[in-house]
Amino acid sequence: MIVADARSRPALMSPGMVRRILKGEKTQTRRPVKAKAWPMVRDCRLAKLDGDVAWFELPRSPYEECWFSIRSTWGGPRGRLWVRENAYITPPGWASPEECNCTDDEGRPRHVGYAADMGADAVRCARDYGLRCTPSILVPRWACRLELEVLDLRVERVTAISSADCIAEGLSPTMRNEEPARPRYRRLWESLYGPGSWLLDDWVWAYTFRIAEIRGPLRKVS
Repeated sequence: MIVADARSRPALMSPGMVRRILKGEKTQTRRPVKAKAWPMVRDCRLAKLDGDVAWFELPRSPYEECWFSIRSTWGGPRGRLWVRENAYITPPGWASPEECNCTDDEGRPRHVGYAADMGADAVRCARDYGLRCTPSILVPRWACRLELEVLDLRVERVTAISSADCIAEGLSPTMRNEEPARPRYRRLWESLYGPGSWLLDDWVWAYTFRIAEIRGPLRKVS
């Protein structure tokens, strides 16, 4: 069982991302660097990365402050992330203790079905029993089954991603007569952040991670 750790930070992952992580196909993820003065960040230069803090230098400016820093919300290398994923969470007393796979904050046995593992029949069954899918952002810490360890952190422009990094992001290797990995990743990025977001060439946090802990046996994911 994963034990709650105040140093662990929540990381939202879609069912598709979770499936690829469990299959060992996804070991990287990229998230935009966010700051209050985002237009200023877009035009600046990365000066250095110190742990989980990125220091940026502004172009020639009439302002005195020519340097500023942004801290990664997910921490740096050796940090832990607990994965928030879509799940069907049963109410207390819904299932027998033997059928439960979690214990909530009040010590009550609960059963949690993870959307990444569930086929159409399982989803229909859950809905027939009156269970609704809890979106990842609302999944509580005690329902987490997957914890990741951050192995490496970089700050780079999103278009700097290599073909090898695209594969580490979970894309399948390019086969003969197939489209290269980078154009496929560009489509994926724009599906998440909007048309034209790739051309903005924003700064991103590039995390490399591995599975640190998982509740229960690591089942084979098809």
